[in-house]
Amino acid sequence: MVLIDERFDENEKNLELLEQKTANNFKIAEKALLAHRDFLNQIDARLTVEEMVAAQAQKSFEERVVTQFDILESEIDLQSERLQTDFKKKLDNYQKYFEEDIVPSHLVKLEEQLKNLQSNVGEEND
Repeated sequence: MVLIDERFDENEKNLELLEQKTANNFKIAEKALLAHRDFLNQIDARLTVEEMVAAQAQKSFEERVVTQFDILESEIDLQSERLQTDFKKKLDNYQKYFEEDIVPSHLVKLEEQLKNLQSNVGEEND
């Protein structure tokens, strides 16, 4: 009977030791799972922050593009107005030049030619 009692005690001790080791292993596994969960939460938080930063950067980029487009559009409008004004001035100058210089000088020449022709015709009639 002593032998059975010893074996029973030994089995009881082994069972307690096994339960302790199992409990310790569960504690280790629980700590590992919690650490893994925290790690995943940190990664998720970083990804969320990076997504927000990327979205903000995209929005900022789009705003800068729109602003640059508006600036270019204004510059184009301004250049167009300047070109139209310059063209109008040049056209007016050419028109004045034509009306004041070219046409009168041609008229004078034509009048002289007409007088010459009239005098030539008058001389031939005599």
